[in-house]
Amino acid sequence: MHNKDNQIILDKMVELVENESLITDKKTYQKNRRYMAWVALAIMVVTTIAVLVSPARFASAEAILMMMYGSLSALVASYFGFSNKK
Repeated sequence: MHNKDNQIILDKMVELVENESLITDKKTYQKNRRYMAWVALAIMVVTTIAVLVSPARFASAEAILMMMYGSLSALVASYFGFSNKK
């Protein structure tokens, strides 16, 4: 029963995402996605430079940094990987 309910919810979510009427201004939506990807890349570059400059300060936050890199790289990969070039 639980899996059936989850599948129904998932199907409804997919239906909502695929419904293009949710995005009223496609141009602004694409521009904001692009800004988000570039900001994520910039955060990764700044963090990398900070760690290279002073690695001792970031030794205690290694797990947090790895989680941050994983999340931001997934965000950037999803933008560039799922973008439709026509």
